[in-house]
Amino acid sequence: MTNSVQHYVPQAVLKNFCFKKKHLWVFDKKKLLTYKSNIRNVACEKHFYDIKINGVEASLEPGLSKLETDASKVIQEIVKQESLAGIDEEERELLSFFFGAQFARTKEFRMRYSDLQQKVVNHIRLAGLEPDKIKGPHSLNEIEIQNQSVRSLSDAAYQFTPYFMNKVWLLYRTKPSNPFFTSDNPIALQNALGGGPFGNLGFGVRGIEIYFPLSSTLQLSMICSSHEKIHRYGYQKFLRLKQFAPNLLESMSLDLRELEIVEKALTTRKAVEILPERVMNLNSLQVVFSTRFVFSSLDNFSLVRKMVDSNPAYKGRS
Repeated sequence: MTNSVQHYVPQAVLKNFCFKKKHLWVFDKKKLLTYKSNIRNVACEKHFYDIKINGVEASLEPGLSKLETDASKVIQEIVKQESLAGIDEEERELLSFFFGAQFARTKEFRMRYSDLQQKVVNHIRLAGLEPDKIKGPHSLNEIEIQNQSVRSLSDAAYQFTPYFMNKVWLLYRTKPSNPFFTSDNPIALQNALGGGPFGNLGFGVRGIEIYFPLSSTLQLSMICSSHEKIHRYGYQKFLRLKQFAPNLLESMSLDLRELEIVEKALTTRKAVEILPERVMNLNSLQVVFSTRFVFSSLDNFSLVRKMVDSNPAYKGRS
């Protein structure tokens, strides 16, 4: 059997958020506590990817470790160069598969899987049937949930990969004094467009924005192509106004600084510094999507405390 302690957020990524070698700050949303920790002790559980198939022990840990090693080389190059310009299609596909696996490998994903199974069972009971006495979905114990989630992780990663590949990739930067958070569930989504009856946070939904913090100062944004079209229209309008009616720019509600930032990111593929308000927005997504723990290079979690105080649902559930 593999090493008993297995990470669902790779240490190779977490080290980019350390304030000193292998140490970062942690905020526990459930206990409302802040402490510093070595990255080997966070976002991990014993035997998290170990299962038994027909009585034979198996583990997904070796395969995930190989994926982490390959993907971290690309991530570290992006961090070093502060640019996406040097990333070829093969490396982009590798990162997309890595992101798909990251989304499906966390404790949060496993808990949602368990929740979905339980909802199906509850609906069966509401129909007057007993789940354990019919062929089909039934209540799963922790071992069964782990076995099913681990066995389906690879398929899920392949399924999600095209959604990351087909997005427009941008690289955002912030100052070390105002760092990006990451968390125990670092793939975060938002969508400013109204959703239909099934919500608006699916990977393939129009207007989706997907974010993954690469380091305390760099964040990868993967956005729906519809955003690029909207941006191009807005930017051309801005240029025309700048040329023919500069006095009207001050009265426009559209944040022109944001337009110029996005334009620079699109055209140069280099990291562009975003506004503090945008950093707050992206950090708030880490708070919302985290299961329980938020990580930072600085001991400043005032945003997390404020959000948890305003909405108990953000306290987490594990």
